[in-house]
Amino acid sequence: MQDYFTFLLIPGNPGNDLFYENFGQQFVQEISKKQTGSATIYTISHLNHAPKDKGCSTTQQELFNLSEQIEHKLDFCREHLSENRSLYLVGHSIGAYICLRMLDQLKKEGWTVSGCYCLFPAVERMAKTPSGQKVIPLIQVVYKL
Repeated sequence: MQDYFTFLLIPGNPGNDLFYENFGQQFVQEISKKQTGSATIYTISHLNHAPKDKGCSTTQQELFNLSEQIEHKLDFCREHLSENRSLYLVGHSIGAYICLRMLDQLKKEGWTVSGCYCLFPAVERMAKTPSGQKVIPLIQVVYKL
């Protein structure tokens, strides 16, 4: 049986997966050089962080809390990935926090999670950091638009 590796990349904020397209392509190329078998990488935008598909209602902007964002990523795994194949979680910034929460839940559900990689993690209390204090007023203005 051929090895099959699945990488799930959870973006930072803003959580548009298109920002990671080039990174994902290079990532898979490098993994393919070092591993036998095939590798696939998925990136998942955060809810309402990417343009909506044609035909979707755009009249109301719904906000999702962090728990709902985590559940959204777990639902993707349950619906589209195989729990019996090697799954590697990769999270950037707040995506690292989401990956850590997903890791706990996926293990409880019996998934084969072979690794969890946190890139520049924002694990807790981001708003209390000096950078967070600068960004909070800006974020509040953007959400009001």
